[in-house]
Amino acid sequence: MKWFMWPMATLTHPKFSRCRIEITKPIALIYIIDDIFDVYGSLDELILFTEAINRELCDVFLKEAKWFRSCHIPDAEEYLTNAVITSGVHTIYVHLLFILGEGISKESMGCLEGHPTIISSLVRILRLWDDLGNAKVYNDSYVC
Repeated sequence: MKWFMWPMATLTHPKFSRCRIEITKPIALIYIIDDIFDVYGSLDELILFTEAINRELCDVFLKEAKWFRSCHIPDAEEYLTNAVITSGVHTIYVHLLFILGEGISKESMGCLEGHPTIISSLVRILRLWDDLGNAKVYNDSYVC
């Protein structure tokens, strides 16, 4: 609720209802990341978390955005290599270790090194299945 208060106080006109909802999303994300850094993570965990976000997720999301906006059609292997990371499975795994109390360490992260076949195969299947549902949305949004 506190994340929605700032948009409610600054965007008061009823016509901004959708804007209030949309601005609450990045506010929530910022608060969550801030809490991870302020309260929950040890310095080693925070370093690994930052490296994971920078390396596994944002860079590959940006690569996809560039592909869509430039009408670049990657070959299947290029696409799937990127899709394994944009699925977020590896990032979720890091959080799962933390939630289960296993901690985030070099050892626990070692099982993700090189994207093991069992994980990457499952991710490829799930990602392709998800992308089939999203294909129309992307095709309508970006006209080449």
